[in-house]
Amino acid sequence: MNSSVCFSQDLGIALNEVEVVKDALPVIEIDNQEYSFRERDYFVQLLLRSRFWNDSFKLKVDLESFYTDSLFSYQMTGKTNVYIDTTEIKKKHAYKTRRAIRRLNAQIKKIRIEKEKGNQVIKIITTHTKPKLAKNN
Repeated sequence: MNSSVCFSQDLGIALNEVEVVKDALPVIEIDNQEYSFRERDYFVQLLLRSRFWNDSFKLKVDLESFYTDSLFSYQMTGKTNVYIDTTEIKKKHAYKTRRAIRRLNAQIKKIRIEKEKGNQVIKIITTHTKPKLAKNN
């Protein structure tokens, strides 16, 4: 007995297929608002190779609204706390080389920029986020 299954699509385009393309773009969340972020990998490189812990830190980000395709710029100034998952990145961190940054970029799921207690905070969430396990004594 031979059986064959054939799947085909109507001539119309389903809206959810259009959104799949949009979801492929990197996203950054700033103050609970999502933006398309085509230059995310370059941003991460600039951020981690800069002196973000310094009061004179400045970084400009060009963004596109995730839903309306409007263009925006976001300027960061002053000391910024940077977290990768739950670990705060300090002055002497392991992400200064291109190789380390490239590996990190491949693991990034989302970037958030927010204010916490008056401080600017950047949170880089990766696919390797794991809860901390208690040590057995």
